[in-house]
Amino acid sequence: MRRIVDEHVPGYTASVRDRRLSPWFDDECRQSRRRSRALGRRYRRSCTAKDRLAWIRQVRAMHALYQAKENRYWSDRIAANAGNCKKLWRSMSSILLSDRNVSLQPLPDVTADRRAQFFIDKVNGVRAATENAAPPTFATHAGQRLCSFCEVSIDDVRRVLLNSPPKTCAADPLPTSVLREVVDALLPFHLGYVQRIAAGRPPAGVTEGCRHYISPEETKR
Repeated sequence: MRRIVDEHVPGYTASVRDRRLSPWFDDECRQSRRRSRALGRRYRRSCTAKDRLAWIRQVRAMHALYQAKENRYWSDRIAANAGNCKKLWRSMSSILLSDRNVSLQPLPDVTADRRAQFFIDKVNGVRAATENAAPPTFATHAGQRLCSFCEVSIDDVRRVLLNSPPKTCAADPLPTSVLREVVDALLPFHLGYVQRIAAGRPPAGVTEGCRHYISPEETKR
């Protein structure tokens, strides 16, 4: 019996992905997917242009329905959690897929020699690719030029600070959220910063940046 079964129905290895359905996937999406699969099976049996066109139209309508359902679901969820920062951040994490537990493979040991060799090979590759290139040509700009900055008022600085995205980096002396709360008290200092930068004399520390080292293996990904 086993020999007959193996002859007519041979065994094979199948990979099954355990993936949950999206929260916006409802009965209407299931019916649309069922119609798409039925039309696909009909086209594979008949191989006619009419069935193929019907299948393509249904698949496109299915994807449009998916997109509309997803957009409506996340828009309603964000609007419902607008007053709760914790729930709102959880919703945004789900949209950005940052809440998934992605296990990264450990990188091999990165030594100073390997890092230096990586940059040496990269520079040599660029030199070899541009060895026979023609010399660059520069054209003189005859249009408008920026020769000086316009003076700004303290109201202009305040409007820019409040309308800018509330982002913070390691080089900031204080978080942007705190700056917004005491913006009126710090406006004279910010106006002086802007005036010094416009005059080409930025204060010490303003031109410094933050460095983030990336291993050569990460740049190849």
